[in-house]
Amino acid sequence: MNCKLFPCVSLFVALALLLASCGPGPTPTLVPPSLTPAVTDAPTPTASFTPTPTATPTPTLTTTPTPTPTPLPPCAVDRFAAYQRLLCAPAEVTDGKVRAEWLRWCLGHYGYALKETVAEELPLVTASPPDGQCTYQAIEVAGVDLPYVGGVLLMPESREGSGIATVTPTPTATAMPTSSLAQKTTLYAGPALQGYKTIATLKAGTNLTLLATFGDFVQVQARVGEQPQTGFILKKDIGALPSSLPELEVDAVPWQPVDVVPNFFDPAAALKNDVITINNTGHNGYYDYHGRPFTFNTAFRVTVKLHTSDRQFGSLKLQDRPNVTTGPWWKGIRRLDIATDGHKLYIEIHDGVVEAPKHIDLGLPDSQVVSLIFSDPNGRAFSVIDGNNRKFRTVDVTRLGLQLPQGLFPQATVYIGCVTSPKSKLTIGALSVEKAPSGKSATSGTTAAPIGLRPLAKKRGITVGTEFSWWWARNPKYWEIMSKDFDVAILSEFSSQDFWRGRGQYNFERMDNLVDWIIRCGWQVRASHLVWGAIESKAVPDWLLKSNFSRDEYIQILREHVRTVVGHYKGRVAEWSIANEAGSRSFWNGADFWNDKIGPEYIEIAFRAAKEADPGAILIFNDDNNQSPQDEGTTRVIDRMYATVKDLKSKGVPIDVVGMQMHLLLPWNSQILPDKAAVIETMRMFAELGVDIYITEFDVNLQSIQGSQKERWDLEAKVYRDMMEACLESGVCKSFATWGISDSTSWITCTDRWWCVKLPNADPLMFDKQFRPKPAYYAVRDALLGE
Repeated sequence: MNCKLFPCVSLFVALALLLASCGPGPTPTLVPPSLTPAVTDAPTPTASFTPTPTATPTPTLTTTPTPTPTPLPPCAVDRFAAYQRLLCAPAEVTDGKVRAEWLRWCLGHYGYALKETVAEELPLVTASPPDGQCTYQAIEVAGVDLPYVGGVLLMPESREGSGIATVTPTPTATAMPTSSLAQKTTLYAGPALQGYKTIATLKAGTNLTLLATFGDFVQVQARVGEQPQTGFILKKDIGALPSSLPELEVDAVPWQPVDVVPNFFDPAAALKNDVITINNTGHNGYYDYHGRPFTFNTAFRVTVKLHTSDRQFGSLKLQDRPNVTTGPWWKGIRRLDIATDGHKLYIEIHDGVVEAPKHIDLGLPDSQVVSLIFSDPNGRAFSVIDGNNRKFRTVDVTRLGLQLPQGLFPQATVYIGCVTSPKSKLTIGALSVEKAPSGKSATSGTTAAPIGLRPLAKKRGITVGTEFSWWWARNPKYWEIMSKDFDVAILSEFSSQDFWRGRGQYNFERMDNLVDWIIRCGWQVRASHLVWGAIESKAVPDWLLKSNFSRDEYIQILREHVRTVVGHYKGRVAEWSIANEAGSRSFWNGADFWNDKIGPEYIEIAFRAAKEADPGAILIFNDDNNQSPQDEGTTRVIDRMYATVKDLKSKGVPIDVVGMQMHLLLPWNSQILPDKAAVIETMRMFAELGVDIYITEFDVNLQSIQGSQKERWDLEAKVYRDMMEACLESGVCKSFATWGISDSTSWITCTDRWWCVKLPNADPLMFDKQFRPKPAYYAVRDALLGE
């Protein structure tokens, strides 16, 4: 039986002529492919620099006798034009199951079925009609021409279910345009250098099958290991291309994913299996929160599934600016809510001028996934897609009677967050945000973004960290710096009053949320501090501070605490600060709760218990004023700590790291700046005991430094550079961490918390009060670069 080729136009004419033969039944509703871009692994249009005749495949036909099927039905011809790409370009379709649902009903009504097959095992015969309207693939089965749809073969089947014809085609080779790489390049999952997964690095000489073009990119197939992989590489990495290669439209390429999940970072939010739960059951007010903004320059799509407890209100919100802090919450904010109330989905739109929103009932239960596709980045119009991938509504925002002539997002900037009713719990699932790719290489005509400290430090074999503040993570500038420059997030909440609430009682839910979010966002977690006896810093919970147990009971409480907490976070918290400041606090009574109740033995007890609970965790013995012998005070701390570490290591106590805080020039610390050579010598001295060195809490207090701002900041930059170079040159220092990001958020400069030192002109960190990099930042970067 021979394969038979014919142009698409013929099919459409035939279908139109037979339209009257469609019987009664539900009218299938279609989603144009432009609304459903997807990654494609389906067969691709065949082309060649020099056309090569292709052998005709000979399918092997096995049939069970069945009534002669009615010719291919012309159902839904009025909507068929929207699906020309479905039949005419199967190489650009991967979700055949979903997109072919209307065909499934139509064909079933006329005695046909969709038989799923593996596209790579089918012989694909391609015909390009003279007018170039489309490429059609067909095979003749039992005298009826049937098309392939994205690797799905349309098969005749009896309406009585008496049998189905099956085809076992013989594979055949088809000539395609090929090329080979002249130089090494990268294969991306989509047509851009950023925002898409890197599939593989292709070596020079790699053979490629050329499939299509999109902007600055070529879609190719290359063998990666044992498997062929389809992706995109830059045109310039191939050189001359055949003119026969088709140009993909935006709907035929994967849209660019936008990582929106971190926008919901909050202690009240739990993340599990990509489902976000906002627990507002303990509050009488609305939970209304958004994270950093996104700027779009192309169409974008938002998908979500919402559910609230007790049938209350909850929403995913998209707005053009941050929440207002004074006056009515709606004033001046253009906002769209995809909302659920009573388990029914609807949309509300505010124009920021009047309080009453425009209400659009979707007629869907909140058990359904819903998508909004904004056809332009200013949000002038959007389409609504239901869970069956059915477009059932288009909304022109400019014609709703609201004052939105420029759309919802005039600056093409969108803040994405959520709202939860009082005493309610909101679940957000199936959340995704994607934007249509432009096909630009992201470097064309632009200057590449500067490299942050994080990748530079990694190349030098160290980590860069900072104290992490979940509150400040709501600030887009904070988030950007944290993501670009730091890979270790240090949580000081482990020594907060709210965490350890009683013997064996912990606020694990809140801490779990923080830890899980930090890991999800790509940072390593350091707990600072698990054991810290500082009474004045409220590191010891009140219930314990007011207790009156025996020494043996305090030892048992300490062991229980360490084993419980470290064991709970085994494999999640990578590093623990244990017995913080035990050396410097041992010189006077009342400075270290644990030393007073147990004695110096508590250090060994805590380290051993932590290692038993998580053998893979890194345990840090941290202190201040121990970086170099600058004066009598620093010398005394160093000598005490050195003797303690030497003694404990000789007993096999698992101390992995000696931490040097380096809070320089604080009123109660040395007023002499450390010398780089002396710091290197001190680091190496401790390292000889079998430990690594971390700089753990770096900042420089400039409050008492005289001179102009430039002179003060230049001095600060020199100190930062000297200490980073000391870490690098020592050969034993593995981490450099600051205690905060911006001068506006530092514990030294802040004024709104009980623990603030309240020195507003201290300027201790690498970023100023507006989160702009200071000379200290560039000094650290240059040190990492070796410049």
